Amino acid sequence: MRRIFSARPGAAGSFTIERADRDAYLQPAPVLDYYQRQTFFAGRGHFSRRWEVFAANGEWGLGPAFIADRCSQCHLRAGRGAPPQFGDEQLLSMVLRVSIKGSDEFGGPKPHPHYGVQLQNRALQKHNIKYDYTDYPVPQEADLYLDWTETTVTFADGERVSLRAPQPRIENLAFGPLGEEAQTSLRIAPSVFGLGLLEAVSEETILAIAQRQKSLGYKRRPNYVRDDINQRTRLGRFGWKANQPSLRQQVAAAAIADLG
Repeated sequence: MRRIFSARPGAAGSFTIERADRDAYLQPAPVLDYYQRQTFFAGRGHFSRRWEVFAANGEWGLGPAFIADRCSQCHLRAGRGAPPQFGDEQLLSMVLRVSIKGSDEFGGPKPHPHYGVQLQNRALQKHNIKYDYTDYPVPQEADLYLDWTETTVTFADGERVSLRAPQPRIENLAFGPLGEEAQTSLRIAPSVFGLGLLEAVSEETILAIAQRQKSLGYKRRPNYVRDDINQRTRLGRFGWKANQPSLRQQVAAAAIADLG
């Protein structure tokens, strides 16, 4: 029996994908024209291919320090990442953001003076390549692991459940201690499908939703961020904390922080 992959049969109209396998969310919307489909498949190729120091069978530009060597390593099948399965396994599809108290010149987080805005736990020094071109390979900034803190909660009816919360563990910092002012934020790679539709939503519509949420008792705090491409302040909408204003800038930031 065929199943429509949407909230209800045909709910997405001309955007509905009529398949329900593991790759359903990796498909282009049927409504795309020929040239849009070509752009989609080119982008999906970049998303899946491995980045390298010198391009052979992949993309050129990896390193010197990074989180992963391809986008699809963190965003599994365009979906959300996963935490490490074992205590001695380093973070891969999770990142540890870092900053110090205060804000930068545009009101955003203030980068750490030694480590920037994100710790990168992989580097070319340990990436199984030959270093004939340099005598000084750059090490990874730190080793990053995940521990869990368990808490028992009792419900009103007496039922008891155990909940656990992730706690990042930072070891072998390469460029000195983080210091007492350091603030960290653990984040898992989010899903990436449908982001083009989010970018098509007008700023006025998002602000109207925020106003409606205010009447329900929510804080409704739209996040205004720096648009580095257009040199102005804009409404943020991408990332866990809406810290990027456009897909173009979101991809650029990921290329720098995640792929080096």
